[in-house]
Amino acid sequence: MDVLTDCLLGPSARAPHATALIRGDARIRYRALRDRIAALCSAMAAEGVESGQCVALLLDDGVDLIAHLLAVLARGASVLPLAADSGLDDVERALDSAQPSLAVASANLAPGILATLSRSARTVRVGRRGLSSVEALERAGSRPGQPLGRPGPANDPALRFFSDTATGGSHIHTLSHRAVVTAVRTCAEQIPFDERSRVGVAGPLHQPPVLIGHILATLSAGGTLYLPAAADAPAPGTPIPAAWARQARLTALGLPATMLVGIANTLLAAGDGAL
Repeated sequence: MDVLTDCLLGPSARAPHATALIRGDARIRYRALRDRIAALCSAMAAEGVESGQCVALLLDDGVDLIAHLLAVLARGASVLPLAADSGLDDVERALDSAQPSLAVASANLAPGILATLSRSARTVRVGRRGLSSVEALERAGSRPGQPLGRPGPANDPALRFFSDTATGGSHIHTLSHRAVVTAVRTCAEQIPFDERSRVGVAGPLHQPPVLIGHILATLSAGGTLYLPAAADAPAPGTPIPAAWARQARLTALGLPATMLVGIANTLLAAGDGAL
């Protein structure tokens, strides 16, 4: 199973105008998402990203992060997603461990974080006044039908994520391209995704093992991903807002297991079975 072909080429060919992702009032259709990822893939190639390299992403949750993540995978490289609000010490430890060749970051990050990124890897900033190289290449190369790349070898790293250890240290965990495929298949077996699926993703997208299976399985089935808008996004360790889940009429919910207890307690206390 080719994750990129299955998740993007298939649905964009079957129903190009179907909605792939909704966040607040913003939405993107399958064909537009596929073309944007193809353009970003070309931008990554122009930045020298090759199979086997690592790319760090410090972007806000949403379309930007998902599109960049899939574009890096299309180059056969691996992704190190970090929370846009990560502390300086966490960023330094993650960069030292993963050794990325390129970093793509929001322009509104703290100056200290941007300086650390620039010392560790070639860094492009997106969303600033004027176009970064990645944004310019993306805009210039956004042509319908532009080919995607190919994922790297099955056992090469695809996703790297940073976590603290019980002893107070830190560790970089790695998932191979094969493991990503396994995560997608597992989610697809557990939840019958189809074109009518409305899957809410309520959790930090910089922790891909938690949610990558839900995201890619939804896209491969042609369903619609729902991300809470900034005003609706739950704070870490707190339950999701029930109003958002009801309004979106979700059929499935992808979230870190640590949030389940808080959600269950909230619903039990309210006596509300609607969610």
